[in-house]
Amino acid sequence: MFGKFGFRKKAPADTVVRSPAPETDHKIVLLGGKLEAAIHHIPGSGLVYMNNAKSGCSSIKKSLWMSKSPSSFTQPHDKGRSPFRHMFKKIMLDRKQFETAQVFTMVRNPYTRVLSAYLDKVATGKGGFAGSHFRNRFQVKGRIPLFSEFLELIASEEPELLDQHFAPQFYTTLHPLICYDFIGHIEEMEKVGSWLESWKIPREEFRPHATNAGQLVQQHYTAKDYDRVRTYFAADFEAFGYSDDPAVIAPIAPAKLPDIPRTNLSDLVTVFAPTAEREKEAAIDRLSKNAAALDLDYLRLDNGLMGQADISAMIEKAEQGEIKSWRVLERLSEVAADGGQMDKAGSLKLAAEERLAYRIGKSKPPVPEIARCAPPAMDHKIVVIGEKLEAAIHYISGFGLVYMNNAKSGCSSIKKSLWTSVSPSDFTHPHDKKRSPFRYQFERIVLDRDQLEKAQAFTVV
Repeated sequence: MFGKFGFRKKAPADTVVRSPAPETDHKIVLLGGKLEAAIHHIPGSGLVYMNNAKSGCSSIKKSLWMSKSPSSFTQPHDKGRSPFRHMFKKIMLDRKQFETAQVFTMVRNPYTRVLSAYLDKVATGKGGFAGSHFRNRFQVKGRIPLFSEFLELIASEEPELLDQHFAPQFYTTLHPLICYDFIGHIEEMEKVGSWLESWKIPREEFRPHATNAGQLVQQHYTAKDYDRVRTYFAADFEAFGYSDDPAVIAPIAPAKLPDIPRTNLSDLVTVFAPTAEREKEAAIDRLSKNAAALDLDYLRLDNGLMGQADISAMIEKAEQGEIKSWRVLERLSEVAADGGQMDKAGSLKLAAEERLAYRIGKSKPPVPEIARCAPPAMDHKIVVIGEKLEAAIHYISGFGLVYMNNAKSGCSSIKKSLWTSVSPSDFTHPHDKKRSPFRYQFERIVLDRDQLEKAQAFTVV
């Protein structure tokens, strides 16, 4: 039987061959923005697609969308019009369906995928959010790095913190955390099409970012490049059935489908969604048993589920050098500042910057010559209210700029531009203070007092 929109009403029995959950020494620092961007669920479809950039994602999203509402299709990445549930609070509206849905994704040979990402997002000098973020993150503005340098740069980053186009698929798909029912290979689209047809979903093509990377491997790679990809993307080769021999692009084995509780994905959504604290705690408790690869301390810290005693213990571990992730150190610094521990916040922030090999804003543009005028004379004395000043200042650590917010004067566009230049995958909407990279509170702003005093201030009227 098939549903109203052509989808199978009831998922077929789970007959897939599953593998033991993959073991990894690296604990995944999971960012809510990345998880929210990956999940694509259409209510009533019985399916959840986990987006994996540069692996046929545009075609898959078009196929799903056209099966649901062909007359409304614009382009696969149009979140405003798409039928997909993206935001956590909307996903929770269909929680029971979501928890029982079959989960699938698409993967690609690491050699061709990372080359395609480079050609599309870096070599063009453009590349949208991904290209902008790469240039800011690794300070390569004004020039195009060679492919070898590009690989060296991305390999210096913690894998799950890279932009989704460049990160290993083991992390973009959250392979060690999610119970997958199907993982297709872009090199075997016939099999993917057959699987979609079993759900009465015709396969559609949409390839606006195609680069023909499969035919350009030998042209761009050196022996050292092959070695770097083998090392940094080792988990991809192992998990998804690819040979690390660059002469063999097609998969040599099926992708591994981990034997992981199906509740993991809904539990992760519960932690980030606007749900009751007791529900979040229950989800964390299940994940502690079922998600060994997840950095649970960071998950609790980032979502306000960690008590003061545990926060203090975590700060002590950081001070002893036991925490290596710059993102964890940075978040700890923010939490310490919120708790009034300014000295600890400052030292943690410094530790985060030391871990961040290529810090955003490390080199700033020269200050241009500006024609200045005398301060305007006025009889009225301004009464400065702290809350208004705090709300106006928009400062990103290390960025060299301070934007003074001016409502109804393009402020949403300016804030989106600044946010997506630093962390495009985390963007939700310009006024989301919880997730934004801006320093709002005075106690956080003063952590960067030296930088703030030297930064260029601007506004729009």
